[in-house]
Amino acid sequence: MEKICIIGGGITGLFSALNLSLNGYNVTLFEKNDILSGTSGKFHGMLHSGSRYSVNDPESARECINENKILSNFASRFIKDTGGYYVSLNREEEEYGDILIKSNKKTGIETEEVNVEDLISREPYVNHAITRALKVPDKIINAHTFASSVAIESIMNGAKIKTNSEIISSEIRDNEVVSISYKKNNKIVSENFDFVINTTGPWSGNVLKNFNIKDFEIMPTLGYMASYDRVMVNSIINRMREPSDGDIILPYGPNTVAGTVAIISENPDSAEIEDDDIDMMISEIAEMIPSLKKYHYQKLYHSMRPLIKDEKARGSRDFNIFNNYNNMISVIGGKFTTSRIMGRTISETLEKYYGVKTEDTSKLNFNATFEKFIDINKNNVDMEFIGYLNSYDNGMDYMYKDQILGAYLLKCAIEGD
Repeated sequence: MEKICIIGGGITGLFSALNLSLNGYNVTLFEKNDILSGTSGKFHGMLHSGSRYSVNDPESARECINENKILSNFASRFIKDTGGYYVSLNREEEEYGDILIKSNKKTGIETEEVNVEDLISREPYVNHAITRALKVPDKIINAHTFASSVAIESIMNGAKIKTNSEIISSEIRDNEVVSISYKKNNKIVSENFDFVINTTGPWSGNVLKNFNIKDFEIMPTLGYMASYDRVMVNSIINRMREPSDGDIILPYGPNTVAGTVAIISENPDSAEIEDDDIDMMISEIAEMIPSLKKYHYQKLYHSMRPLIKDEKARGSRDFNIFNNYNNMISVIGGKFTTSRIMGRTISETLEKYYGVKTEDTSKLNFNATFEKFIDINKNNVDMEFIGYLNSYDNGMDYMYKDQILGAYLLKCAIEGD
């Protein structure tokens, strides 16, 4: 079977590896650092309902709500159904709510008008001056733990994952990639592949230089978020307006995440931001949750988003596949919520080259992945340590068990690969 090289260990690369390994390809994924060390591991943790996109990008909205439903069924272990609310603070935002309701109806997103007093009762920190509230099926997903299950599933289906492995050069002949060279543990290794897939997102411009492509245009966009060491909301609270800076706050474990502010950057490795931009973001969010101004954030963190250049000032969150060579493509854009679709689309792209039918991953039970891996690898994992982790189920730290278990099993899977 054809040998496939995937570059990038974010959620898109992992789902690509899973889809292609299920199809029977000989898949190797290369990640410069660790799994989910880039954009996929540094977002706000939201599993979108699609409401954020339904007004201006209905196709993305439909994809989001469909994936929301699929993952809520087969990956419920990693998802918390907090629900989401859009709140207005003025007449203009109330009117946007009417547009949102109509757009959500067209895209299949269930939307409920909620009594303001009822929302304040549920969310006591919300601004009591809100004038309207709409409920949507936004949820929280534990990104790293879910990604671990996707990676482990791909390895159980034959994929190889090489972390801390940086692509440094390639051999190109007759408009085809013949081989790639990568560096791991200060050793340089060359390997031939039949097809190469670049899923490095905002770092694509840098990666493609190793393939003699120097003019690949991408719009790396720096997104900052602030994390607070207390829970100030029980649900995801969105501002009832067009997507903008400082318009979302949500609970993530024992913390609250507030964001975001978006800044176009020429360098995907740059995290430079002005203090005024952070202050503006927090000030905007504090209009929804006034208590935010009473506390100082515990941590600022950022991610670099791979937006596609278009006529919109903020860029598009859609994804596109670009043909780099006869046997190389790059996938750019997208979001965590629709990563399974991106992996499937990449698989369908290779189906046109090799005729291998794309397997359906919509019913793959990620809830059982960890236990399946343990059962298969009883002699290669520390069962005493896993037994200790299982004891978490009976105490107050039960919510941390899967995070530790997922990280440990992923390490075992990669080392045993």
